[in-house]
Amino acid sequence: MITMSAMNIIAASLLAAGLSTGGRTITYSLPQTVIEVEVSTVREEWHAGLYSAYAKELLGIESVLRDSTAYSISGVTIKARTEADQSARYRFELTEGAQPVYLSMTEHGLLAGTSDAISIEAGQSQALAKPQAPELGRLNWVSGKLEAEAKAAAKQIAELREARYNILTGNTDATYSGDALRAAVEELRRMEEEILLCFTGTYTTSTESASFEVVPQVDETHQAMVYEAFCLHPTKGIEGPGSVEGIPYYLEIDCEAVARPEEPQCEEVPEDGKRKKAEPASPSQYITYRIPAMCRVRLTDGERTLTGLRLAIYQLGIEEQYPIYN
Repeated sequence: MITMSAMNIIAASLLAAGLSTGGRTITYSLPQTVIEVEVSTVREEWHAGLYSAYAKELLGIESVLRDSTAYSISGVTIKARTEADQSARYRFELTEGAQPVYLSMTEHGLLAGTSDAISIEAGQSQALAKPQAPELGRLNWVSGKLEAEAKAAAKQIAELREARYNILTGNTDATYSGDALRAAVEELRRMEEEILLCFTGTYTTSTESASFEVVPQVDETHQAMVYEAFCLHPTKGIEGPGSVEGIPYYLEIDCEAVARPEEPQCEEVPEDGKRKKAEPASPSQYITYRIPAMCRVRLTDGERTLTGLRLAIYQLGIEEQYPIYN
């Protein structure tokens, strides 16, 4: 006898496609698992200043010499959701004797027992280390006029710093105190930083995200399955699988074998006491359901693993049947 909890598990593995309008025929689909990969990236932008080529010479500071953009993965999340497998559709006729436990449906379209169907969803995320700034090259040439402007700007920075120092030490003709002192120092600092940007350049960051889906298919060789999930271009960002220039990232799926239950011995005992095997049930007398396979899912770049978790994947498991008659 199958217990009520077992009935609920069976119900959870059936995804109804809908009831037909022609009376007591129910059409349903078996479930399949869709793996969702959500990728978060950091976009870093370096913009050279107008006088960046002279920053080391005139101010003694390192500077960005060329505009550049770099993308890096900051986090990855793997999730699973269940949907109807349109390639595995079945139907059965309800007649007297059909067990009513299969006649109820959840709001999600699952054939259910006495309780809501089980929803299998899992996710795991992992933050990755922040990348290093790219190595920057040097400009090959600069104009004489630009060099003169850079020297004038460097001189102005020095004058602003000297003026701020004199105000703070009281070495000025004017007297500053309280709010007036703070306002004067802040204004000189603002003017210095504005000119300094012409030497140091600017650095900005922003975040981007994208989502990709993988539907695992049955592999008759029973070997670990590998799917290209997405690609990351170092300067263009996230791209779909199959990118020529991007670095590919893969989903590796390794499933555990699902043990099939032993076939029950269906026997009838006639009046003469001699046992004979019962006739097998017709296709309209049972419901087909799936027992999912437990799989280890990893996201890798071919060398290192970014994240991984265990998922129940329906279509990689086995199909069984349950009689609908008492």
